[in-house]
Amino acid sequence: MPSGCGPHSHSSIFPQVTLALGQEELRLQTPAGTLLSDSAVHTVQLTVSDSEALLSVDGFLNASAPILGAPLEVPYGIFLGGPGSLSLSYLRGASQPLRGCLHAATLNGRNLLRPLTPGVHEGCAEEFSADDSVALGFSGPHSLAAFPAWSTREEGTLEFILTTRSQQAPLAFQAGGQHGDFLYVDIFEGHLRAVVEKGQGTVLLHNSVPVADGQPHEVSVHVDAHQLEISVDQYPTRTSNRGVLSYLDPRGNLLLGGLDAEASRHLQEHRLGLAPGTVNASLLGCMEDLSINGQRQGLRDALLTRS
Repeated sequence: MPSGCGPHSHSSIFPQVTLALGQEELRLQTPAGTLLSDSAVHTVQLTVSDSEALLSVDGFLNASAPILGAPLEVPYGIFLGGPGSLSLSYLRGASQPLRGCLHAATLNGRNLLRPLTPGVHEGCAEEFSADDSVALGFSGPHSLAAFPAWSTREEGTLEFILTTRSQQAPLAFQAGGQHGDFLYVDIFEGHLRAVVEKGQGTVLLHNSVPVADGQPHEVSVHVDAHQLEISVDQYPTRTSNRGVLSYLDPRGNLLLGGLDAEASRHLQEHRLGLAPGTVNASLLGCMEDLSINGQRQGLRDALLTRS
């Protein structure tokens, strides 16, 4: 196995370093109380010598280990924030690419952030420090926000305030199961629509309150093993108690305001009013006061944002 090193965060929370030295692999992991995912600025330092490796966070030594293998080699260069297109055995199962900001990065005193890689922007985007009161603004046509999977095994609730003039646009998509199951909420002909597919036929639900008027509207989606309900400004529409029949086992991220290629393919297969090639379909508008299963969510909780 080629020699190399890969500092990353364990489960996107705890700092961890993996050193591949010849046939040996060394891991340094900080104590469970050392969090990097609190939106605060942290300093991380890795020191590798002939005899040991030291990992420090915010000036405190958190982990160390002796080095007994071959000298550290870096034949592929230094990658910051993610492995790019590099595919090596010791990268399997490593963390997802960083979503956040690197204010500075040096190697033996040399600045690694100059010059910047194309597509990497200088400065830290406001979304990484935005609190829950900041709206999700979708400017289209490529806009999208991805959040952790929306669990609806017992029951699921998605709530937000919607402002838009879009007559047709995706609002939320959650894939589930191994059989093409999904839950989809959109604006269809200016009104809210929800669709559930659980392998037993597609359930469609429409709400009669217009939402594409540029005014804020309270939107609520509630689903459990028996029923689907969508509400606009506290005017609900719901299926019968036998309308859903089973829970949705979530798979992948909850998509808000836009669709990726897989979600678009699901909807086209079910002929849900999407024209061919509308992978980039997106909401033009805002979502505020987002709540997923009763928990407030904001931009800094997103796993991915686009436009």
